[in-house]
Amino acid sequence: MTDVPATADTALLADLAAVRAVVATYAEATRAGDIAALKRVFAPEALMSGHMGDAAMVGGPEPFYAFMADYRPTEAQRAAYGWEITHLAVAGRAAAATLVETNLAGLSFTDYFHLLKRDGVWRIIAKTFEPGL
Repeated sequence: MTDVPATADTALLADLAAVRAVVATYAEATRAGDIAALKRVFAPEALMSGHMGDAAMVGGPEPFYAFMADYRPTEAQRAAYGWEITHLAVAGRAAAATLVETNLAGLSFTDYFHLLKRDGVWRIIAKTFEPGL
């Protein structure tokens, strides 16, 4: 779902498309195990938090990069991975997006992203995730 006012202007539509592209790049980089592309969509000071089992994880995306470096998905795993952007919203230079991922290393996740636009570029500033939803 995308929140687009009936009177949406061209700039808002461009920002929605750009935010969608960042989240899609995240998903496709996850599918491919492309750590360099993942690092490009996250702001350097980005935070990532969520749960893996009973353990709460709070920090930067570095553990995710390390997991993806070790994971090295096969072609079959890449083909099984699916994703859908279920929500996008933009307010000025802030945005939110929800991504549902299926079959990442046998797990499914709901990811909530916050993005900021700085110097004309949208990047993920925070990701909160929950497996199994």
